[in-house]
Amino acid sequence: MIRSRKLKTKTDIEKMDGSSKDIFYPSIVGTHYPSRPEALEDTCLFDFVSKYDIVKSEPKSDSAIFFEYPGVGFVKERASPCLIKHKVFNVSLEPVMEGPPFEQISQGTIDKCVSCIGSIDFWKELFTYDEFNFSLTNLTITVRQNKDQEFASILSRARIGALNDEDVNILNTRLICFQTESIESRRAELAKYVLDQDINTLVILPTRIHCAQLNLACLELVNSEVVISIAEDSIDCAQAKKKKAELKLGTRNSDSEEKGDFSNTAGLANKLALKQDSKVMLLRNFDVTIGLVNGSLGRIKQFKCDPDGKLEFIQVQFDDNKLHDVERVQCKFELFPGAFVYRKQFPLTLAYAITVHKCQGMSIDSAILDIGQSTFAKGQAYVALSRVTTLAGIHLINFDPSNCQAMGSCIKEYNRLRSKYRSDLPSIPLPKTANKKVSRPDVVWVNKDSKRIDQEIIPLESSTILIPGFLNNDNVSCYANATLQALFHCRPVLQDLIGLAENPPLKTLAVSYASNARTLNAIELRNDLGAPFNRTEQQDASEFLMTLFANYSSLSKHFQVTLTTLVKCSRCLYEFRRPDEIHKFLMLPINIIRGNIQQLMDNYQDWVHLDETTCVQCSAVDTQSMKTVVKCASQFIALTLNLWTITGGKNTNFKLNALPTSVLKLTGSPHVLKSAIFHHGESSTSGHYSTILKQGTFSTMQTTIPQRKIDGH
Repeated sequence: MIRSRKLKTKTDIEKMDGSSKDIFYPSIVGTHYPSRPEALEDTCLFDFVSKYDIVKSEPKSDSAIFFEYPGVGFVKERASPCLIKHKVFNVSLEPVMEGPPFEQISQGTIDKCVSCIGSIDFWKELFTYDEFNFSLTNLTITVRQNKDQEFASILSRARIGALNDEDVNILNTRLICFQTESIESRRAELAKYVLDQDINTLVILPTRIHCAQLNLACLELVNSEVVISIAEDSIDCAQAKKKKAELKLGTRNSDSEEKGDFSNTAGLANKLALKQDSKVMLLRNFDVTIGLVNGSLGRIKQFKCDPDGKLEFIQVQFDDNKLHDVERVQCKFELFPGAFVYRKQFPLTLAYAITVHKCQGMSIDSAILDIGQSTFAKGQAYVALSRVTTLAGIHLINFDPSNCQAMGSCIKEYNRLRSKYRSDLPSIPLPKTANKKVSRPDVVWVNKDSKRIDQEIIPLESSTILIPGFLNNDNVSCYANATLQALFHCRPVLQDLIGLAENPPLKTLAVSYASNARTLNAIELRNDLGAPFNRTEQQDASEFLMTLFANYSSLSKHFQVTLTTLVKCSRCLYEFRRPDEIHKFLMLPINIIRGNIQQLMDNYQDWVHLDETTCVQCSAVDTQSMKTVVKCASQFIALTLNLWTITGGKNTNFKLNALPTSVLKLTGSPHVLKSAIFHHGESSTSGHYSTILKQGTFSTMQTTIPQRKIDGH
């Protein structure tokens, strides 16, 4: 593609024959380096540099994605893209990947991109109004805040980073007072505050992670049944790459859901949880003629299903107060070269909160803002504040005056234009160096912003797994140690436990685990849970896990599975649905001689005959069957496999040849093995428990031993 090749210089092109079309160098950077592998020729340079690395020897891992690089070695896809930093500016907010329109483009960039066509400096040309007897117009009347002159004056100073002490004191009066202490309870309190405001009040936050967590907290408080739409995905790739593509898609879905960023999946979520009367935003242009475009806000009024019970339309009321049926759209995105996903999903997302970048251009009467230490761009605080028409409409979660900064390059351009076209106007003073003294610490309500978590959790390397050891001084703690190892290996679970209020024993253990303490001891937690776990006796690990779920709601929410049971009569075909049940883990019967985890789950969800039951419709006996299916599941699923059974007094053991490596699909979402707890012994209250933890393609068995560094195998 043209964007993947380097254009020859203007001098070289002028020397060429007039009929020649060979205006590109044979490789992306000239003749010094060979061309990229053919499979990556269509990959843009930014993705190529960030996602791929050059290695000399052929990768040995079965899951590695690589291409031969003739004369150099191999191009291998990184486990995660590296960060490429860009210094970008803009008039109000820094764009994601662009420079400001008023900065001069270098001659080298012009020669490389468009010199053979000719180039125009649009910014300079558009402001030569004096050649046409025009003058540069300078806006002196604030339109959005024309009913609140005091607020307009504050914003005029915030725009150039010149807030004074009086401005800061006035804005501090708009801070929300929180009554709770823990991160989770603060988030719930904030969600209630949002829902108690006027229906048109909007929450404006600095990052997508902030928005995702608050949107879910608000959804939980909406008093209606949750409806989950799972994306319909179709993978287009060679059969040999099918398994790798499924794993890649599962990882991408998990990352997108955790960060609230679906840009890597064409803007469509894999799992969309909505409720009637929840606030949503349209993610596609629906009908431009009536103003229903990407970014339109509305509320869900009804879910419409087809005769088979499948969700077909979502009826949304937008700002025009009319009802519109929104249906699924199909989009295509790339997993890796040669593997594409066609996704069908409703182009909607929860919209109680949106980012500052997304709100540019809006005018609203009331907004809840977080412009504290989480803001990351100059001008971000000003843009958020200036969306609101009056000071009374401002509600501040956090406010850091030192982050109300303006871009020096933007002010210099204002002054250049004034001096050239409006010399009668005074120059705007350049912003002073920001005062880094913070008036008060932020009220932390988002897990991702906890600096302690970021600093204390050690990132796992690709070839090693660091595991703190658990003590087993009383020779019966292995059931608790194995369970805690498996739980703490799940990063979102660990983060939520660290963010608990006060210091319960489970939080203390989680913090020590995250900080890579040398050894840990579960005895304090066992004593806190009480009988029977405070006894010097071996206990059942599954019962210990259930007790943890009952005592720590922030833990149990990660392991919820909703089951739907259908009962059908084979004689009269009468069918009814039992009330949904929420379980913390599933026990899968082993009723096949040979198979994988997906087959066990499929058998679990298959029809089974109900003995000696009577149909309430036709009164027939022994004609009913039952089917239990998973309606929805959390990010993590706890499964129990009994590898032995007793029939007629005879003990039968089942052989487990290896850990499950296949992808388990539930409600359309792929799940992979994270950890496994094994019991060795004749009963669950004797013998020994151990844990196997997986990180990528590496795994390690952990028992009650001191900390050690174990090579993956």
